[in-house]
Amino acid sequence: MTQNSINSKQPLIQSKYTVLTSAVTINAAIPIDNSVPQITEGVEVMTCTITPTKATNLLVVKAFVWGYASNFSNLMIALFQDATSNALAATMANYSHAAAWISLGSLYYTKVAGTTSATTFKIRCGRDFNNFTINKAEFGGVQNSYIEVMEIKA
Repeated sequence: MTQNSINSKQPLIQSKYTVLTSAVTINAAIPIDNSVPQITEGVEVMTCTITPTKATNLLVVKAFVWGYASNFSNLMIALFQDATSNALAATMANYSHAAAWISLGSLYYTKVAGTTSATTFKIRCGRDFNNFTINKAEFGGVQNSYIEVMEIKA
């Protein structure tokens, strides 16, 4: 099995998640270039901690972030683990809707746990041109962003 492959027959050991229900203004950049996003870039918007039961099990991280900008801007989403400087994964999203810019971004990452100690995954978001608001109050505040970390038996 490769590090980034799982199948539906592998049992779920545990699942932890964080739902971001409040609005967060993203006024710091994650550059759009050929460099790996750094933990000092953007704004941390969500974290999720899990304590794997076996170091050989897989950790699957899923995140969904939606944001709003009043003018064109790209929303960058980067995944970090603990104090590691380099992002494990990153993506960019943008979508124009009339005069507003709505971004819906998702991220998926799989790795071997490598530890049985608590480990924290972090989602940091950044913008390029204009500020973004994550979870802007649409739908009466019931639309939200999340991060989920699942431990899957290897």
